[in-house]
Amino acid sequence: MSLSVTAHQVALAVNLPDLPDALLQRIIGHLLHLNAVRSVCLVACVCTALQRAAHACLAMSRHLRPPAANCKAALVALLPRLQSLTELDLSGSFRDVDDDVLAAVAASSALTSLSLRSCTRITAAGIAALGGGGLRNLQVLSLHSVRHIDDLAALAGLPSLRDLDLSWCLHVRTHALPPLHRLHRLLLRGCELVDDSLCAGFDSDGSGPLPELVDLDLAYTRLGDGGLLALAASCPRLRRLAVAQSEANLWSTGMWTEAGLREFARRRPEVRLELVC
Repeated sequence: MSLSVTAHQVALAVNLPDLPDALLQRIIGHLLHLNAVRSVCLVACVCTALQRAAHACLAMSRHLRPPAANCKAALVALLPRLQSLTELDLSGSFRDVDDDVLAAVAASSALTSLSLRSCTRITAAGIAALGGGGLRNLQVLSLHSVRHIDDLAALAGLPSLRDLDLSWCLHVRTHALPPLHRLHRLLLRGCELVDDSLCAGFDSDGSGPLPELVDLDLAYTRLGDGGLLALAASCPRLRRLAVAQSEANLWSTGMWTEAGLREFARRRPEVRLELVC
């Protein structure tokens, strides 16, 4: 059997270290675009040139949303090198995210937005790592459905925090919350141990704990009429308030009454009331 091979069909052997750095960085960049963090780690082990390309790409990467599973080791290895990272969404990797990963996250000093939604392996040690002083630029933090955490005081170490989502953190109590005076948005939906003590100490001149608050979700908490009236008097920037609808609702809807809600609406007609069912 004869075999005819034309010149353009002959494969040329090329050593990876001989490839231009720009081409290697494009390969790594494509993997990062696909959020293939494990593949980046593996490729970086092939040769010094790929390792150098990986480090260069990681230093410039700004967004990361890792895959659903088996990426803890890759995250711990890569996160300290992501010095330009501004947005990190770990909600899809909730099975892998624990305190070790958060310790690595805390080294990402440029980070402005972090989602830890449903990352239930986090403990108080992980929260302490977040508030350890390395995330001074973090503005948005979601701990949605991290149900067993009960003390968030360490988040006082996040001086730029403006948006905090604690929805369905079932064990959080008011006294365990971090300082709230800088927040513009606070979501406490489903935090059924939070009550009117959240509003205690509010000042009528707006200089109390929530002077900057614009968006507040207190659905399925123990908010009562006293808390509603305190909010009306002391949150001058508030424009949206969510509470649980009292009728045809399977969850505890709070301690407030229809009369209390009407009085709030009368005093603060500019606030959009959202009834959650």
